Amino acid sequence: MRSTIRTTMAALGAVAALSLSACSDDSDDASSESTGGEQTEAADAGDEETDAEQTGGEESDVFDIEVGNCIGDFQADEEVSNVNVVPCDEPHDQEVYAIFEVPDGEFPGEDAFETQVQEDCIPEFETFVGMAWQESSLDIKWLQPTEESWGQGDRELVCTVYEEGVPTTGTLEGAQR
Repeated sequence: MRSTIRTTMAALGAVAALSLSACSDDSDDASSESTGGEQTEAADAGDEETDAEQTGGEESDVFDIEVGNCIGDFQADEEVSNVNVVPCDEPHDQEVYAIFEVPDGEFPGEDAFETQVQEDCIPEFETFVGMAWQESSLDIKWLQPTEESWGQGDRELVCTVYEEGVPTTGTLEGAQR
């Protein structure tokens, strides 16, 4: 399930060119394979452990994270209610580079979240990192509402940047890599 968005986006381009239709998927394990990105649904409540104790970071409610926060890794196939926020000058796994509001209405589902990632997170990546995502060695993950949190007013799509398998020290803003 942990493929990168870059790999699958190339495959999606080939499929789209052949079928001239949008790629879609539901919320099961195939969803990250369809877009290639790692996505996580933000849980409205829970007591999942984070790695705050191990890295010296501070556990924070997922609804309290902000652009510029550096965070520990989260399991993309599970709901997330807390993340480990660490100072960016300390080793961390991801950095929040954008937060977008999902349009109100009925719960949009996986297809809509994946489309918004492609329309919002990927272009904002270039603004933040300083080069196009397609040319970068960095990649993205995101947090999205669950159906339950949606019913409680959660409308945030949180975009994070990371380097696969390598902890980062310092911000990735302007990294141009």
